[in-house]
Amino acid sequence: MANSTTNLDTISSAQSQKEVTANAMFDAASMAATYGRRASTTAALTWGYYGGNVTLADGSMSQIANGTVSLTASNTNYVVALKSSGAVSVSTATTNWNDRQGYWRLYSVVAGASTITSYTDSREPAQYQGHIAPIGYSTGAGGTVTQATSRTTGVTLNKRCGQITLVSAAGSAAWQTFTVTNSTVDAADTIIINQKSGTDLNMIHVTAIAAGSFNVTFATTGGTTTEQPVFSFAVFKAASA
Repeated sequence: MANSTTNLDTISSAQSQKEVTANAMFDAASMAATYGRRASTTAALTWGYYGGNVTLADGSMSQIANGTVSLTASNTNYVVALKSSGAVSVSTATTNWNDRQGYWRLYSVVAGASTITSYTDSREPAQYQGHIAPIGYSTGAGGTVTQATSRTTGVTLNKRCGQITLVSAAGSAAWQTFTVTNSTVDAADTIIINQKSGTDLNMIHVTAIAAGSFNVTFATTGGTTTEQPVFSFAVFKAASA
């Protein structure tokens, strides 16, 4: 936002083609209108909204189209967008509204018997640009994979977070290593990994990080149970300069 001196191309009363200047400014500011109320398609119990570009839970960008949702008469309607897909939905229940990790809040809309009586804008535009609260990843960003053959067999999971189920085998206090192939990983990233389940306690280390992969080295503290422990991991973007 500018101060007393604006950065925008302002419109003068004497200029021609005022609509060209105005529309150009609207286009430049259109990101702020993402999921905003679209008056031309809002009527009776139909809520219209503008689309726009949003960053989904998995880090990919999606272009959301203009759309509408149907409201429930004589109720407060909660309009939200799913972080994993950007899809807009509405409900009279607050379940999704209160799920701040999985959904973006858009509007709470009070509807009468046949028309909208009031609405509150709860959008936070910065969140559509990759901001996720709390810190971490939302539904849609993760995945699962099961190891085959042996405890040193590599796995592939091209997600920023997820769970790796090891092959069924007896635990060993001897160190073992397997490679996780993951296209979301860059060489400067930080990988966090821990044990989600399993009877034997495992010591786990990430021992090599490269573009597209990382190695997991682990050993039990002495347990030898035959089981399939599950390791959870998350990729955090980092830089060396």
